[in-house]
Order: sequence, then structure tokens, then C-alpha cells
Amino acid sequence: MRMVDRLAQSIIHTGETRRVSPWFYLPIGRYRLLPSWGVIGTGTGVLSIREEVAGTDIVTQSVTTFPQAQAEIELNAASAGQYAFFLDVGTSNSVAAEFRGAQIRQAPLQQWVNNVSTTLAANISDVATSLTITSATGFPTLGANEFFDVTLEAGTTREIVRVQGRTGTTLSSLLRGREGTTAVAWSAGSIVSIRLTAGQIAALRDLT
Repeated sequence: MRMVDRLAQSIIHTGETRRVSPWFYLPIGRYRLLPSWGVIGTGTGVLSIREEVAGTDIVTQSVTTFPQAQAEIELNAASAGQYAFFLDVGTSNSVAAEFRGAQIRQAPLQQWVNNVSTTLAANISDVATSLTITSATGFPTLGANEFFDVTLEAGTTREIVRVQGRTGTTLSSLLRGREGTTAVAWSAGSIVSIRLTAGQIAALRDLT
């Protein structure tokens, strides 16, 4: 978790729009931001997060009370770059708005589900980057930059595979032999399941 400080001029008044935080760098990813801000008076203030190069607001949050309830903002950073908080108070509002800082933590892009298992529908080689399963029931639907890990198993042989795309029963953009396992050829009927792994636990620990 990291903190974003406020600028010295972090209070704005009716009809003003101003940057209220320093620019901060975010790599590509999904983030959860917890800002502390609010308005004094009658009306609504709008807090936005703006990307520097494009100059566009990525997400916005409105509030009519001070202090604001601690409501998280989720930000999907499609490109690495500089971001900052901006406050806006419309001309029709008789209020002042103040930004007091924010907490930022990276949200996991990995998707998890419980008790999901199926089998391979067809043989795959040790270098295959896609596979077909007999049933996709319970398997996650993936958004941009999201993924899930599966374990392939037959007897005592296991391989952890990262799945970066799914269309129906086809799992694609596979990263083979994860977490010290070895990519091998698999036969139809081999078990394909979603399990918790040591690497996932380590990644979650790094997010906190």
C-alpha cells in the first residue's frame, strides 16, 4: 500500500477545478484507491483521477458531505503513466471542497473460484499455448489483463499453467510450467483444476 499526499492548495471553492495531489506513477494494472475528501456547504463536489498524457479523467466520485465516507475507487490503468487527483466544484454550488490524501493498493488481477475441476477434451503437446476442456462450468470469465491458474494432473505428474484468455471451453494464451513445474504433453482425460498455489499466496502477500 502507498500513500498519495495532498498539495498545499487542496481546498477549492465554487467554480474552481484544480489538481489537488502530486502526480504519481502507476504501472499497468488494477488499483483500489481510498481517498479522504469532502465538501463543506450545500452542493456537490467531484473528485477525479486524471491521466497526464491524455489529460482525461479515468474515474470520478461525487460527494455532498464532509468528511466523505471512505468509499473505494477502482482504477484500471490501461497504460503505465502519471496520474493525479483533481477536484471540481461547479458554479451552481455554494461549497468548498477539500482533499486530504489517499491510499492506493494494487488489486489482484488473478481470478479465483472454489471447487472447479474438469478434464482435458483433447491431447496437448508440451509447447501448446491453448487447450480445450470438457466443461467450462464454474471457470472465471476474464477481463482485460486478468488471468487464472490451473493445475494439470495425471497420476503423480502435475503442471501449473497460467490462463490469460477463455472463450467457452477453450483456454488460451497459456504460460506453461509455472512455479517450478515442468511443461509436459498431456492426454485427453487429464484433470484440469483451479487450486491455491504457493505462488498465489506469495503474490497476495506482496499486495498488502
